[in-house]
Amino acid sequence: MTDSPKRSKRISKRAGSRGAGAPASIQRAIRFPSEIIGEVDAIAKSERRSATSIVIDALHHYLRDADAAAQATKQIESIAATIRAQQRETRRLRRDVQLLFASLDGLARLYLLHTPPVPGDALDGAAASASERYAKFHASLVEAVRGPGLVALAERLAEAD
Repeated sequence: MTDSPKRSKRISKRAGSRGAGAPASIQRAIRFPSEIIGEVDAIAKSERRSATSIVIDALHHYLRDADAAAQATKQIESIAATIRAQQRETRRLRRDVQLLFASLDGLARLYLLHTPPVPGDALDGAAASASERYAKFHASLVEAVRGPGLVALAERLAEAD
């Protein structure tokens, strides 16, 4: 589109006849392939409209679609960012669960290696004592999970001993 400024941006003489406040139109010479002109002329004839109004409507649709596509792209990028953040959080949680299982395995191993079996005549007393100790442990565990996490749990377990 290498039109001269004189020809490409002439204010239409018909603009003044549109009424007060109507936007002025600008004429611009644009080259179209002959098959497009043929289609535009056919549509204009069948709809009893001017070729200019057909082209203007087509451009409006194109510009609206381009804007909608840009908005959709932004939404897709936002969703992708949210998914990436969720994936990072899932990996972090997976590591935390693995750490928790490793800690639980270490505690179970420590208990089984260093706790002798309870003699038969002391079973009732040991069961009562174990129930009380477990209730304290469970309360500490629940509080730690609700609170700052594993560090607090380790501190509370250390205090219980």
